[in-house]
Amino acid sequence: MVTLKTRLAAVAGAVALCLPGVAACSSGGSGDKVTVQYASHIGDSAIHSLQAEWMMDRVVELTDGQVEFKTHYSASLLGGEEVMPGMQDGRVDMAYWAPAYNPAQMPLSQAAGIPFVSVNPAAYSEALRKLYEDNDDFSNEFSKNGIHVLNFLGTPSSVLGSNKPVQNMDDLDGLKVRSVGLQALALEAAGSEVAAIPLNDSIESLERGLLEAYSGTTMDAALSLGLPDVTTEMTAPGTGVPALTVLAVSESKFKSWPEDVQDAFVQAGQELYEQAPVIAVEEGATACTKLKEAGVNVTAWSDENVAVWAAKTGTAGLDAWLKSATDAGVDKEKAEAFYEELTADVKAEEADSDYVDAILACAAKK
Repeated sequence: MVTLKTRLAAVAGAVALCLPGVAACSSGGSGDKVTVQYASHIGDSAIHSLQAEWMMDRVVELTDGQVEFKTHYSASLLGGEEVMPGMQDGRVDMAYWAPAYNPAQMPLSQAAGIPFVSVNPAAYSEALRKLYEDNDDFSNEFSKNGIHVLNFLGTPSSVLGSNKPVQNMDDLDGLKVRSVGLQALALEAAGSEVAAIPLNDSIESLERGLLEAYSGTTMDAALSLGLPDVTTEMTAPGTGVPALTVLAVSESKFKSWPEDVQDAFVQAGQELYEQAPVIAVEEGATACTKLKEAGVNVTAWSDENVAVWAAKTGTAGLDAWLKSATDAGVDKEKAEAFYEELTADVKAEEADSDYVDAILACAAKK
């Protein structure tokens, strides 16, 4: 099986050797300037934004400046739910996109939100890349919506923030917590009172006592939003990667570019699979320092406590996803086979990866 290390070695080899047929390896562009409008609903300091900036810089380098980017962050151009239609109708060319905003059109992609699958975003990213290359149903989900994926970004594990320690399932019982998606079902199974409100509204709700905790977000995103300003605890409860996120381009726009420009985007996207974990580790360490300087106690649940919660949750997340997928028209047997392939690929990549997620590394740091 081709796994993370072998695939990264292939990418490194391609870059070093400048493989024949890769037009982006040659110096000089094909002519006219190509201006690319890029949109993201997250801030420019988030880890995924820094990964996107690395890729865009690499495209500029590969095309000797023929490509230029106009960037729009923090939903200044398109909100999260507008990104896919924005790529489809030409309002934007390239975007950071979470298909969780478009469940009816992207039913298979929602499987990435099922809890307790993996706490290794780098391995998950590689598994999704493999599925995109090998599973026609999955790749067609994007192509039929006019989307060309450049990179499956490794979404860090979900964290839980509060003003009292939350270290086991008993601590979740009766807890008023913000969460969304399939991971919210795990909280409900533990007896939490879940409020599915926008993350930006959590600060006020925490200050007013309407909420006691927040979840369904990552360490760096929580920090960028200021959630640690109103909470003193942050923990990794083990629910793992909360969603699938990508860097993508409009398929029609992509095909309209000169071949060497297309090649540059493909090459940069492939190289990002190696660079993204490096950026995540560096920025995760910075976020950890800021959290601890702010007096936030960063912890992680024990494996035993995670296992107890996962057992209590059972197949609630999987069952809910299967129902939503079949309601969207996916054959149940195909959906079940897709999930089995996804989880098997994730486990295979985990076995070949020494990546430690930022929140876990922070919790272990004294």
